Amino acid sequence: MHKPTDGKGFYYPEKIYVYEKDGRLRQFRLQHKIVGANVYWEADEIDGEYRFRYVSKINDNTDEVVANFQHKILAGIGYKSIKKKHPEHHAKNVLERNGDDYSLGMRGNIEIRDDGEGSVNFCIDGEIFKPDEFAKMLGPYAGAQLCYQIQDITEPLLEKNDFLVAIRVTARNLLDDFYGMIEIFTDDDNYMDEDELPGFEEAMWDLVDRLDILYHSEYMQDAIKVGSQMITVLSDISCDDPDFPDYDIQMIQNVIMGNE
Repeated sequence: MHKPTDGKGFYYPEKIYVYEKDGRLRQFRLQHKIVGANVYWEADEIDGEYRFRYVSKINDNTDEVVANFQHKILAGIGYKSIKKKHPEHHAKNVLERNGDDYSLGMRGNIEIRDDGEGSVNFCIDGEIFKPDEFAKMLGPYAGAQLCYQIQDITEPLLEKNDFLVAIRVTARNLLDDFYGMIEIFTDDDNYMDEDELPGFEEAMWDLVDRLDILYHSEYMQDAIKVGSQMITVLSDISCDDPDFPDYDIQMIQNVIMGNE
């Protein structure tokens, strides 16, 4: 069954079905909400605890959006953040549930949920854990250090070969790198040759990724100021390519305006 996303006449499936490796079928109800230029997608598991969120632009191709969202759902279900073992004797410092010992993997995805009673629970691999249960799953790592990063539920999930790598991002080093790029790729008359565009665009993608990281941190206002300054500088660069710098400006605007 399909239903329209809006009055424009394009469609998407009402439900998404995903099979676990053990053959278990999980069903998700797919919904959307349009807020300004953004479309907020929701996939809630029917008779289960999994839930996924995704954000797209109102003019994005719906088939591609749904395919990307479905990939996120498949990744979230396919990559497990909990290690389960069925030992003869259960360890005291590990959570025991349904006859298995539960411990957290070295990295993974954890959703923080309000339990509706003034406390929080954690949803991991489609199961709900109370704070004391969560703490017990950390038992095998006693003496280690936990480095964490809080991000919006609409952001991409960690997958099998993904790692969180520390990277220093500040308004100052973003601007320094940006102005360094401008100096390299433009001449004294603020002109950029078309032959220089591929290298410049590749460098811009990395810079915009870092700007997005800054935007989603506690330094959002710094990111907005940096992005606005970058747009002003780009607007003053001349180039024979008629599409420059529209694409680069749009990328920056998607970060500092489209995410609001």
